[in-house]
Amino acid sequence: MISTEKFFQIAQDLEIYHGIFSRIWQMGKPIADTTIPTAAVRFDREGGFFSFCFNPDFYKSLNDYNLKFIICHEALHIILNHGIRGYGLEPELANKTMDIVINESLVSNFGFDRNLITNEKELCWYNTVFPNEPDIEKDKCFEHYYD
Repeated sequence: MISTEKFFQIAQDLEIYHGIFSRIWQMGKPIADTTIPTAAVRFDREGGFFSFCFNPDFYKSLNDYNLKFIICHEALHIILNHGIRGYGLEPELANKTMDIVINESLVSNFGFDRNLITNEKELCWYNTVFPNEPDIEKDKCFEHYYD
């Protein structure tokens, strides 16, 4: 799916956002997966190996900037231990609330520009998921939003 040269170029490029993204990318394996609409990260049964899964059509639609955003997004799911923390929760709601935290963090903490994200309006953000709910605090963990 991704040439070795492209794989290592992505790893090098991810360094500008944070070295941890580069390391996690290098620990995983990118694979094509037509069963998902966009992208995901999956662990093996033992939890020791993971794959960055991309729908091939979605992957082809991404420019380099958006690809790096998606990789960092999936890496934050790993860093924030969302797989275990979300265990037993309603999957769609849990993923949506996790995505709020991740997307907001990538912009506010890691230097991504929301205006440069191609499908920005389709993603989960604090102001798109909770547009008319001023009582819900911003910059909280996903469990806060899930509850």
